[in-house]
Amino acid sequence: MIVLQPVNLSWIKGQADDPTDLDCHGDVDFRIDGDVLVAPSGRTLGMSAAALYLLRTLSTPHSKTMPVGSQLFPCCGFSMWEIPNNDDVVILGCDYGDNFEILHLPNKAGVIVRAPDGREWEVGWSEWRNTVISFADCISDFYAGSSPKKPFDKLEAAGFKRFQSEWERRRGRPLGGITE
Repeated sequence: MIVLQPVNLSWIKGQADDPTDLDCHGDVDFRIDGDVLVAPSGRTLGMSAAALYLLRTLSTPHSKTMPVGSQLFPCCGFSMWEIPNNDDVVILGCDYGDNFEILHLPNKAGVIVRAPDGREWEVGWSEWRNTVISFADCISDFYAGSSPKKPFDKLEAAGFKRFQSEWERRRGRPLGGITE
């Protein structure tokens, strides 16, 4: 059994709402078959970026040589960039966070979750997909309960729009029900 859920979601500096913060923050509880991969410890991780990276693992493996993002659970994801001729957003933050490889098994039989120390867990495809979707939906619900986002400038607005677009393409519905 896999547990993957965001914990203590907030905006920057622990605020319940902040229209200028585009990346929600929190901690994560990640366990597989009773093994603790990430325990909530009062940290502040970039949960929006983590959710999008997890959604990416549904179509692309995440490995050391071909990552879907900086870390699967980045410390932050404060800069979102629209890159011309690329449907995916580029999210930049610091070099801290928790990382696991997500390797696809043939014929979508499942994934291998590999920890940095080499430990591995096999998770069936439907369980992985449902768990990732549930995690992403928690983040989306948090956005829905917050005031509309107000990017700083046109560049930040373009990056956030690309983030929303990729989210909707990968999840199949808009982030937080936000529509233009």
